[in-house]
Amino acid sequence: GLGDPLAALDEAAAAGLLVEKRAGSGAAIAFAHPLVHAAVRDDLGPAQRRRLHQAAAALVPAPAALAHRVAAAAGPDESLAGDLEEAARGAAGPGEVAQGAAWLAQASAVSADRVQQERRLLDALAALVDSGDVAGAMALWPQAAQFGASARRSALLGHLDLLCARGSVVEAHLLEAWQAHDPATEPLVGADAATWLAAYLCTVRRVEEALSWSERAVAASAGDPAARLQALIMTAQSLTLAGRGPEGLARLGGLPAAAAEVPLAATDGLVARGICRLFTDDMTGAMADLSEGAARQRAGVSSHDPGMALVYLSDAEYRLGAWDDALMHSALAVSLAHDADRTWDFALVHGFAARVPAARGDWQLAGAHVEASRAAGRAFGIGTTTAAMAGAVLALARGDLEGVLSATAPARALGGAEVPSVADWRPLEAEALIGLGRVDDAGAALAELDAAIPAFGLPSASMTAARLHGNLAVLRGDLAGAEESFAAAWQLARGLSLPFQLALLERDDGRRLRRAGDRQSAVGRLRQARDHLAALGAQPHVAACERELAQCGAEIRPERRPAWNLT
Repeated sequence: GLGDPLAALDEAAAAGLLVEKRAGSGAAIAFAHPLVHAAVRDDLGPAQRRRLHQAAAALVPAPAALAHRVAAAAGPDESLAGDLEEAARGAAGPGEVAQGAAWLAQASAVSADRVQQERRLLDALAALVDSGDVAGAMALWPQAAQFGASARRSALLGHLDLLCARGSVVEAHLLEAWQAHDPATEPLVGADAATWLAAYLCTVRRVEEALSWSERAVAASAGDPAARLQALIMTAQSLTLAGRGPEGLARLGGLPAAAAEVPLAATDGLVARGICRLFTDDMTGAMADLSEGAARQRAGVSSHDPGMALVYLSDAEYRLGAWDDALMHSALAVSLAHDADRTWDFALVHGFAARVPAARGDWQLAGAHVEASRAAGRAFGIGTTTAAMAGAVLALARGDLEGVLSATAPARALGGAEVPSVADWRPLEAEALIGLGRVDDAGAALAELDAAIPAFGLPSASMTAARLHGNLAVLRGDLAGAEESFAAAWQLARGLSLPFQLALLERDDGRRLRRAGDRQSAVGRLRQARDHLAALGAQPHVAACERELAQCGAEIRPERRPAWNLT
């Protein structure tokens, strides 16, 4: 009854109802405004809308036709459900996870069989949970909750609990899934439950239990490469947290050596390898893996934990002195965690984001991140160590030594023997105790730090420990012992590219030399430290160096950027 369709189109366009939208070489007719669309749609009866959608489905190519077919469906339609599921399986490219999950949820809604309906909906939920889309998974969960209890549903709920930081029920749901699954018919359900239980146990520092569960996950996932990779990642992480970093890296030895050659599907493994390398002092390898992982995730490559590449890339950059980059990437990690409602990550991302502002004297920003990290730890029972490190870094930069001890107290109360480089609150505590003149307590803290350094060797931690032993010897009046400790620290510093830590070594060695009466050498060391700290923008620490120089009676010269001299 419209007569000439082209004339009708012109008339609708002239009336401001329709517009032509061009994209590339194609064009499409669209409503001029969503309100116009809604008014036209609401003016149609349900039967007429379905007929129009049926007609539209025959005119547009797949996959656009699927949306019209779904809108036209008036009940179960197994043919449509199958087509939707097939389209979802093909949506494996970057940025397509949410669309694939939506198609699976729609396939579930039009499934004729209840078993298929449940399977498809749980597949949709798994796609969202596996990609870290907490908001999407939470929106879909009420539909999944209507189905009966099953091992798979418990495993997915436990994984979602983990992402939402519902620590009180994570373990219960994942153990329920493990105990209920049938190893013969659903081994991957058991593998998933064991993998994410290991992840939870790592986070709460029950590392030996985590290692046991990750090994179970490896065994259960033998027939599926993707599930096996996740299990191997958790095994590598558990071993690294246990102070067995080289063994952890060996578990990821199947990945190509060059970061760019790691398959896109193994990007989670690439990021995990970068983190293990970071914790074992392989800064070059860590930067290669984490930079590539972060670039892939920016391009839309799916990841179980999309923020980890950014947060640990920022950690590597902080250690390497690229503080502007660290500041940017840690801020992105915070934003990503909040945008995705990944409350499990809040304590971690805010804790790491506090360090550069703290070291640079941006007290307001650093304090906000520290408080956010602490609040997340209190609310969800996780991240205590990260919040402790962040608070201690801030307090030390402000010269608040009692505040350092207050900040590290919650980490000490946990009683864990965390490995240095993974958890570096012990050196901060020891430095504060030395500064407060508490000789015996500082000695005990340093003995614990020495014992926590893994057997395979960790030069960065050993260098810091040697520096602190030197400071303690100075406090005791043992200048010969101090000289020996600083000589050991400088020997360990060879080959390390850790500008901030090296500048602290220069500063403290300058203090030692001043107390030993070698004013000329002390001034040289302190000026080097001051210039290196100024290059980082670490103004509170620059001020500390200038106070030392003033005690030497030295002129405060304009800062420069000297090359490192570790001779």
